[in-house]
Amino acid sequence: MWPYCSQPLYADGLPTIFNITILNGYGIGGEIIDEPIFESFENEFDSFLDVHIEYSRRIWPWSGYLAVFIKINSKASNFNGIISAQIRLKVKTADKIDETTFKFRIKIIPTPSKSQRILWDQYRQMRYPPGYFARDNLEQKNSPLDWNADHPHTNFKNLYENFRKNGYFIEISGHPLTCTNLSSYSTLFIVDPEEEFFPDELTEIQKAVKFDGLNLIIFADWFNSTLIKKIQFLDDNTGKLWFPETGGTNIPALNSLLNIFGFSFGDIILNGKFEFGDSVINFLSGSTLIKAPKNGRLGFAKLDDIVSFVFMVLQNGIS
Repeated sequence: MWPYCSQPLYADGLPTIFNITILNGYGIGGEIIDEPIFESFENEFDSFLDVHIEYSRRIWPWSGYLAVFIKINSKASNFNGIISAQIRLKVKTADKIDETTFKFRIKIIPTPSKSQRILWDQYRQMRYPPGYFARDNLEQKNSPLDWNADHPHTNFKNLYENFRKNGYFIEISGHPLTCTNLSSYSTLFIVDPEEEFFPDELTEIQKAVKFDGLNLIIFADWFNSTLIKKIQFLDDNTGKLWFPETGGTNIPALNSLLNIFGFSFGDIILNGKFEFGDSVINFLSGSTLIKAPKNGRLGFAKLDDIVSFVFMVLQNGIS
């Protein structure tokens, strides 16, 4: 099942999370009795796996969930093979008890070299409805909301698949970066973050870049404080007027990281196309650099400032 089949697991990698939906056809309500049981069919390899299971004890209405966290420990650092396993659980509906089994196989390879490993920071991705997070592309008028955030398995799927075809391994972090050993990775991707950085995270990133050779790649959508105040949103569910938590990217938070390295983004929003090698790049509602170190190597392109256009659209009552 994609995307799990697209990348094998290995020791020292972040835990892989499998989300399983349980559908109960015997009744609208039920419950999982006893703890779900994880079993490996190859007993000699049991020690390679660290498994944690979370689940909804009550199944209502009709459905519940099973979350399986699998981490390959250091004993499998040089292992290359497949481990077959299953999870058994019992569901009780009224007076009926039924046992369900989920069978799967785990492909494990020796831990890749640091140069092949990429870390994707998913922790800073926020989306509606927990808060009003505006769309990334301001010219997209059919919806003002960012429903899906950014993820290598969704809107960055092509990038993910291209990395995999070229022998890279992508690990997705859903926790603060202080929970991960950054020295294990060649590159850290931070893509359109909405959440801020903890001070300790900034320190760890700086150390990893300076002492461990970590490469830092950052994508930044739009941010303009004046525009943010003008795109308020009446939420039908709550009946309240919502204001954006930030722009397409939280540039002030991002600048707290970039300033360490002498870079800074501004609040000009640009649109347009430019050539990069043999490719034509669509630059949509993106931010621009306003500061860079003297020895920095920069790219330049002739693009359109769309802030005045967006203000005109808002004044005409078009959302």
